[in-house]
Amino acid sequence: MITPDDARQPVAGPDTPTATIGMPVFNGERTLRPALDAILSQTLCDFELIVSDNASTDGTAAICQEYAGMDARVRYIRQPRNIGAAANFRYVLEQARGRYFMWAAADDLRSNDFLAENVRFLDSHPSYVASTSPVRFEDGEFDVLAMGDGSLEGSVPERIVAFLRAWHANGRFYSVFRRDPLLEWQGFDDPYLGSDWSLILFLATRGKFKRIDRGWAALGKQGLSHSRDIFSIHRKGMLCWLLPFHRLSRFAWPLARGGTFRLRLHMAWRLVRLNRLAFVEQFRARRRLIRVSDNSGARSGRKTVNDASHGKAA
Repeated sequence: MITPDDARQPVAGPDTPTATIGMPVFNGERTLRPALDAILSQTLCDFELIVSDNASTDGTAAICQEYAGMDARVRYIRQPRNIGAAANFRYVLEQARGRYFMWAAADDLRSNDFLAENVRFLDSHPSYVASTSPVRFEDGEFDVLAMGDGSLEGSVPERIVAFLRAWHANGRFYSVFRRDPLLEWQGFDDPYLGSDWSLILFLATRGKFKRIDRGWAALGKQGLSHSRDIFSIHRKGMLCWLLPFHRLSRFAWPLARGGTFRLRLHMAWRLVRLNRLAFVEQFRARRRLIRVSDNSGARSGRKTVNDASHGKAA
């Protein structure tokens, strides 16, 4: 195990791996072993796996040390304190040496050809900034629209509008990316509702996204996006009640500059629709949270407080 102070800045050299897989983790004891096994069984073996443990309080550290001792590709770093999920995602990226990069959550699984097939596509298609295989949740179905993993092609404005087609799970976030464009992103320090969408929109201005037909990824359901009230986690003031995706909207709107009037009108409608859906959904989420809390309190004979701030808080 090494600490952040011991970790050296990445330096390219003759032993630089083709890809880096970054796994931010916090209290991932229950799902960590299968996730690590899925990565270490990839048919493309030329990669490094950086695991950043965000000061876990369960058995995560012991599992990570075990795997680091078994496989030299695993680099385990333990944060001395919890630095927050966004900072931990940024940390594993900043430590990466490979020309390709992929985030992997501690409860995700992938086919053993996922990395090889997507790297092969990117190697032969330089105009694409990212590639992924069909994505689903661990108990769900492959659905391009609901999972948000479809290809983004055409002009930049067309890619932006296509991304905003529906409220989706943003399966593209766990694509194989070209590392250098990712390093340009400055949004890790101030996360907001839809900031992961903003990252993908930013990258869509740098290149196209591809969803290939080979391989698959199954995302776990321990993340923040599956918390009972994701809205309250990011809510800061009345504007967040009225327009939950207002920061995403302000970020996205300029990206369609240069598109036709009809395309920009279409984009405006989609942003309005996303905010309207989120406006209604936040009240539904609040009611569900209260109902669960009341039921739990009735069973235990006392009120309970639901802490929805962890999940995949890596």
